Amino acid sequence: MPPKLNPTPAYTSNIEVFGESESAGLTPRTPYSRLTANAEEGRSRRLAPAIPVNEDIAEDEDVGNLDEIDLLQSQSHPLLHSSTSESFPMGNGRRRSGSRKKGRIWRMIRERMLQDRLPIGLIVGSAVAFLLLFLIVLSIRRPDTLLDYMGVNATAIAFESLDEESKARFNSSTVIDYAASGYTSYPLTTEQYLDECWKVTNDPRMRVYTSYWSASPGAELDVLHKKSTPSQSTCTSTITYLLDGSVGLMADLAILAQVAIFAREQNRTVFVNDERWNRGRWIDHLMSFSETQPGPEPGCAPPPPEELVACPRTARHWVISAHIAYFHMGEHFQDEFEDPYKYTIERKKPVFYRSSESFAQFIRPSTANEKLIQRARDELALLAPPIPNSTDRAYVSTHIRRGDRKAMSWRYQRLPNVHVPTAEYVDAVLKTHARMQNLSSDGSPSFPLLVYLASDSPSAASEFTQFFVTNNSVVQRDGNETLKPVIYELRTSKDSELRSLAPAVEYVQAEWNNRTKEDRVRETRGAIVDWALLSGAWTSELGAGAQDVLIKPAAAVCTLPSNFCKLAAVGLGWNR
Repeated sequence: MPPKLNPTPAYTSNIEVFGESESAGLTPRTPYSRLTANAEEGRSRRLAPAIPVNEDIAEDEDVGNLDEIDLLQSQSHPLLHSSTSESFPMGNGRRRSGSRKKGRIWRMIRERMLQDRLPIGLIVGSAVAFLLLFLIVLSIRRPDTLLDYMGVNATAIAFESLDEESKARFNSSTVIDYAASGYTSYPLTTEQYLDECWKVTNDPRMRVYTSYWSASPGAELDVLHKKSTPSQSTCTSTITYLLDGSVGLMADLAILAQVAIFAREQNRTVFVNDERWNRGRWIDHLMSFSETQPGPEPGCAPPPPEELVACPRTARHWVISAHIAYFHMGEHFQDEFEDPYKYTIERKKPVFYRSSESFAQFIRPSTANEKLIQRARDELALLAPPIPNSTDRAYVSTHIRRGDRKAMSWRYQRLPNVHVPTAEYVDAVLKTHARMQNLSSDGSPSFPLLVYLASDSPSAASEFTQFFVTNNSVVQRDGNETLKPVIYELRTSKDSELRSLAPAVEYVQAEWNNRTKEDRVRETRGAIVDWALLSGAWTSELGAGAQDVLIKPAAAVCTLPSNFCKLAAVGLGWNR
């Protein structure tokens, strides 16, 4: 049970102060208590002697016998203080109570941190670092917001940085604003450009078609362009080809051949963006367009990546890729560049010559690849017998595509591997050789069969070569001399560097990125050498090699699903 209250005479006056209503009394500690402090000061001091606070308790004193007064005396601060005490200083409490409260809170926090021995400097430094990090992120993500907080007019600054043409249409409906779609990294990915192309295509203004290179009035869509810097002038108008690694090498080159002609016709400068290409750098394999096609402003700088526009193509800085070409090389392209007065394959003759001209002038192998191509042709020339009444040499080339390319004909789609059998290639090569040769009076071929073999499949290449060995296929001249066919491929080259270019596994586009970068670059180099000898491309441009003869294919045997095969026709020529 609680201890019995038994006050001593020494504490009588103290008890009266706490309980007597007519004395100075106990006043709640509020800001208004100070107003009566001076009036009650004298009386309070007469009636209430000071209570000793924080008195030490003797160690030998029985704590359990302490009465209520002893407990009160042991407190550091009573629950209620007199309004005349020092806890209620003179002055305007209403005005200063807020600041005193904040000060007490900070003192309590500081004292607590000191008691717990917390690293104050580390905490403050971390807070400052976090604030700086937040400001950096804000300046990157939302620079306009940061400028607004700083009281800077971002719109005015952006307007002044534009060229005159962009200022004239600053607030018009023809402005393409990629930032409004939430894009922060440029150039955009192919998928993002495709999304933007769909938006433009669905715009009612774009449904009125006039011609391939013109837009209907009010549909001249484009981004805003900044002024050129005095140190380096940006090209006035450009076409940028985006190599994103999503398609094979020949698919990219076929579209780029048309782009190069576009640039010449529209007086634009061509650039190739290979930042995301999974085959190395463009100049590792082919010459820079600044050398082969410098354009109307040689040495000008490429546009900022945020100014590249995929759709429409009438934009000042047009960007295109193999997938973006879907919006630009369809019906409108065919209507503009094919021959409308011809039928079937003859309609595409103008497009064919555009590609042929592009590979002859603008798309040229790099210096390193030129040397590799010439070394392979020199080896092939040593194996080729001379053609009667000619200093040139000829061969039949063939390309066997496996990997992710399947046969088009229904006859082969029922097969387990859905590929054209190797025996079909062998039969086609033999028939082509017999048809292409100059025949003598007795009907026998004038020289033996020489085949250049290119394939992405080592097993298919071995099967093709083994056929001639096991079947002892021979061609006879005049019934006396036996002429054996000769098969040449990079795998059987005497040149170790050429042998290393042969592919190790079948080509599958979806698995291409799983290969090491060194393998991808090396096999891309080998693909360019293979295609040059398969098609005869760059033969006249490179000239005669060490054997002082020009050797080129008389025909090529391949299947249509292969882009190698389709583009080989460009090197062979329309008449062949």
